[in-house]
Amino acid sequence: QIFGSSYFKSLLEVSDLKPLTDEIAKYADTLDVYNSGNNVHPSCFICQVYRLFTLPQSEDLEELLQILDASTSAKVRCAGVLYVRFVVPPQKLWEKLEENLFDEQELKYLDGDKQVTTTIQEYVENLLIKDKYYNTPLPRIPV
Repeated sequence: QIFGSSYFKSLLEVSDLKPLTDEIAKYADTLDVYNSGNNVHPSCFICQVYRLFTLPQSEDLEELLQILDASTSAKVRCAGVLYVRFVVPPQKLWEKLEENLFDEQELKYLDGDKQVTTTIQEYVENLLIKDKYYNTPLPRIPV
């Protein structure tokens, strides 16, 4: 469904991490996988996270994390954390996400029709303890 999205197709013109982080900060309104009210059209946020997967710079995880962590936008940081949750092996997740568990930066986003206010800390904690991200299965973390 992401590949069929006209928004994702427009993101293919973005070939560097800095313009993509600007795009995330500007256009990510929800952190859900799908747009509000449907399970067909992927959200801008999930298209942006997937574009992170496809950028050549994403192979250098440390460089990617430095750029994402330096962002003042909470949504950009969430995109980076979600990216890490999907690509980093479970035994290294703690090492990559530990400092974010103490991050009190405010995070505001839309969840359906309601405005949600939380913190990066809570977002990361939920990614680590839940097995799904908005009904999308996350890679298992062995106990």
